Amino acid sequence: MRYTSDVSRQRIMTQMSISDYLESERTSEVKREYVRGQVFALPVSSDHHNRLIVRLAATLLMQAESKGCHVYVALMKLRASDDAFYYPDVMVGCGEEASAYYKEQPSTIVEVLSPTTETTDRREKRSAYLALSSLKTYLLVDSESRRVEGYFRGAEGWEQRVWEGQGVVELAEFGVALDVDTLYKGILDDPTPPKEHNHLN
Repeated sequence: MRYTSDVSRQRIMTQMSISDYLESERTSEVKREYVRGQVFALPVSSDHHNRLIVRLAATLLMQAESKGCHVYVALMKLRASDDAFYYPDVMVGCGEEASAYYKEQPSTIVEVLSPTTETTDRREKRSAYLALSSLKTYLLVDSESRRVEGYFRGAEGWEQRVWEGQGVVELAEFGVALDVDTLYKGILDDPTPPKEHNHLN
C-alpha cells in the first residue's frame, strides 16, 4: 500500500532552545523530536509497526555487537544535524560517542513506515540521514505492505534498491541477510509477486 496523504506530526512547541529540549526530554512523558526550534510529539505506533521494529533489531543485534557496535530501538535520539534530533525506529552505532543521551555517527538507520510517518521518513528524515558522513545504510520498511526500500552508500554515491513481496536484503557491513518473508511472517502473510529494483542516486 502506498499512502496517499500524511498525518502531520503534532507540533507542541515552537522556538525552544536545544539545551532546553535536551533537558526537558529526559523527563517528558511523550517522546518528542526537535527540528529548528520546533518540538513535535511522536505519533502512537501500531501493532505491526512495533513487531517489525523488534524483529529488525533482533536480526541485527548479535552480528552488530560482534563487531563492537550497538543497536538502539526507538528510545535513543539521533542528532541528525546541528538543529535536528530524531528518534529512529532502529539505529546501529559504532565507535565512541560524546553523549549518553543521543548519537551522532550511526552506520545504519531503519524507519518503519506508517500513515503518520511516511512523508517525514521519505523526505525530511531521508535528506537529513543521507547527509550523515557515517551512514552506510538507510532502510524504509513498510508496515502495511511487504515492501522494503534501501539506500546503500557506494563508491559512486547512494544506490536505491526495493524489494516487494519477497527477497533478501543484504547488509554486508554486518554480514546480515534480512529475509523479507521471515520479517513479515505472521504480520503480513500474503506476498505479492517478488520484485527487486535498483537505482543509482
